[in-house]
Amino acid sequence: GTLNIKSLAISSSDSLVYRIVAQDSSSLKNKSYSPASGYYAIKPEKTFNVTNSFTTDFTRSDSAFINRGFSIATPAGFSDPALHTRHPYESPEKDNDSIVYTSVLRFPLRVDDSGINFNFNEIVLVEPGEQGSVYGSPNFYDYVVVEGSRNFGESWFPFAAGYDSRISLTFMSDYNSSMNGMNSTFQGTASMFQKHIITVGTFTRFNKGDTLLVRFRLFSDPYAHGWGWAIDDLTIGSVASDVKGVETSDIGIYPNPGNGLIKIRQSNTGGQEAKYRVLNLSGIQLLNGRLTPGFDGVIDISSQPPGIYIIWIISGNSSYPFRYLKMN
Repeated sequence: GTLNIKSLAISSSDSLVYRIVAQDSSSLKNKSYSPASGYYAIKPEKTFNVTNSFTTDFTRSDSAFINRGFSIATPAGFSDPALHTRHPYESPEKDNDSIVYTSVLRFPLRVDDSGINFNFNEIVLVEPGEQGSVYGSPNFYDYVVVEGSRNFGESWFPFAAGYDSRISLTFMSDYNSSMNGMNSTFQGTASMFQKHIITVGTFTRFNKGDTLLVRFRLFSDPYAHGWGWAIDDLTIGSVASDVKGVETSDIGIYPNPGNGLIKIRQSNTGGQEAKYRVLNLSGIQLLNGRLTPGFDGVIDISSQPPGIYIIWIISGNSSYPFRYLKMN
């Protein structure tokens, strides 16, 4: 069933309470209530103005997130606030049950034609799945994931596959280093933060001009659990705005973004030959070659799909990495 409550003119300062009553057609008119006593309660939440980017170190961001199981806090072992799940996070302790924590950014994000980029530091002490298991399979167990919604939370999609402590050998080792039965008792500290970058081009789930809600979600299946998830120094924005025209005093690449024909300029070669390597964000080498001394060369990746690529230029004893955005 669907209840249309628009006519009630509910605002974010209200609460909506309700219960469901079922009555049979017997002469006794038997009734059953859900919940058995009291009422369910819904707290309406408001979103803020649409933005093209969002950045926070969580020192003044309490009102920017709608948190369920998350909070902006400074627990023991940390000197500054960050976005934390409960520590330890809960497990339902019941077959076929689950617990979900969410943190939704109140600022909807507008997407341009280059896509969306997430850059943040994190600690992930979350129950690892079976060796070789992949996100979405039953033996993946607990996980964290960054998700988006085109319809203000009616449905959600992952920007990238969910993950657990296996995302880092350090996280995995720390999770397993202190166990009490099935649960990890290892405590996270600020020194453990690691950088995580998620870059997503426009694709079938969203398009240029879409307005997206963003949320961080922890999923916990029955029984085992650990310390949880922490996020700090969060930046979300256009892929294009995050790609800078990186240059050194000797070497530059241009235009960036571009169509895949990458021009290389070297102003002071010293008569040295240079090499180049092109990698995708998974670290897979797509192309390599040589550039002659005094080069003003061109690297052609126009046949590759749109997205971010890493261009390494190796000249003498020096190497220079460049982030390059290939547009449609």
